[in-house]
Amino acid sequence: MILYFSATGNIQYAVQQIAKATGDTIVSIRNHIEDEHPRFHLKDHENFGIVMPTYFQGLPAFVQDFLKMMKLTMDGTDHYAYSVATCGMSDGNFGSQAVKAMKNSGLALDSTLCIRMVDNWNPHFDMTDRSYIEQAEQRTETDIEKVCAQIAAKEKGIFLPDHFGHDKEEELAKAYEQSRKTENFTVNESCIGCGMCARQCPVHAIGIKHKSPEWIKEQCILCLGCVHKCPKNAIAYTENTIGHGQYTNPNIKTIK
Repeated sequence: MILYFSATGNIQYAVQQIAKATGDTIVSIRNHIEDEHPRFHLKDHENFGIVMPTYFQGLPAFVQDFLKMMKLTMDGTDHYAYSVATCGMSDGNFGSQAVKAMKNSGLALDSTLCIRMVDNWNPHFDMTDRSYIEQAEQRTETDIEKVCAQIAAKEKGIFLPDHFGHDKEEELAKAYEQSRKTENFTVNESCIGCGMCARQCPVHAIGIKHKSPEWIKEQCILCLGCVHKCPKNAIAYTENTIGHGQYTNPNIKTIK
């Protein structure tokens, strides 16, 4: 079983390749993200993987909460468990945070791995830079091939060391909480009222009023799916995203 979360298709594409290499089933936490106690069951000898994006240099807070609340039952004891961080530049403290979040599940992680992908955090990265995109996509294929081989071989090892200490980790966690306020989103006049943003929002933070998106929750998870999936590029997350284009994984047509 591979649990994953994808907003723009990067993680979904990586998970599909891992599943091809291992034969494992794929489960999107989009369908369970608001469950009070999400429940999953592992068959005897079944692998367990979590493949998630890196937000603010770590495992996203909503994923940490999800894993801590998750109820995992198992047949037998022979289960290879791993986490895969997907990131553009740095995995930060993702590895240790994943290990901690999994402690309550009764299944300790055997390995922590990383796949570098296109970083579409477009407040900082320019998605109109084709040279960067092409280089990052090539690097992704190399990393996916390596990680698939490691998982298929059930390689063990905590391969993601922390990049900073506890104080910096707390600082970044606070920055994430501040940044995920939906007041930071705006929509311009090119919006056609198609409702794509509301349909794809995993936490239902967007409603449609008078054929225009309206953020109906004070916070979202800051996946930026609404920004990148908008067919008219009408949604901005702060003024820093304006002019920085959009990026969704070209191998994925429908986000699940």
